Amino acid sequence: MSHDQGASWIAPTLDVPRGLGDPILATANGRKAYLFLRAPGALRQYRTTDGGESWQTIDVHLPWPYQPGFDPSEHKVGAVVRSDGSILLWLQDDAATVYLESTDDGLSYHATDGPGGPIVSVADAFVTISNLPQISVDARTWNPLPEPTITSPSF
Repeated sequence: MSHDQGASWIAPTLDVPRGLGDPILATANGRKAYLFLRAPGALRQYRTTDGGESWQTIDVHLPWPYQPGFDPSEHKVGAVVRSDGSILLWLQDDAATVYLESTDDGLSYHATDGPGGPIVSVADAFVTISNLPQISVDARTWNPLPEPTITSPSF
C-alpha cells in the first residue's frame, strides 16, 4: 500500500507460516477484503476493512459436506464477494463443485447452490466455465453464455 501516491510502498505482513499455498483474495470494493490461506486440514480466513492496512483473523467453521478427515487445503478453492457484501466460497474436487455462503462478513457460512463450476470475477459480472459456461451480474442468478458460432467463408 502507498500513502504518497506510489512514491513509496509498504507491504504489511499477516505473520502466517510460509508454504501454505497460494492465497485466495476476494473483494468487491478494495477496501473490505477477505483472504483465505490453506493450512493443513483447514482454510484460514482473514478480513481487512481498511484496504489491507490491518487484518483480523476470523476463526470460523466451514461446513464442507464431506466425511470427517476431509482436507480442504488439498483442493482448488476460490471466493468472490458479491455486490451485496455476501461471500461465495467454492471448493472443487474430482466429483463436483460445492459452495458455501456468508452473509455476516465471514463470521459464519452455510451450504448454498452455485453454478456448477469455479467462479471468476470479470468487469461488472461473474463467469463460471463448467460443462455449461454461465454469466451472472450478482453471482446468484446465472444465465448460459451464448455458444460461439463458427462460419466458414464462402469462396
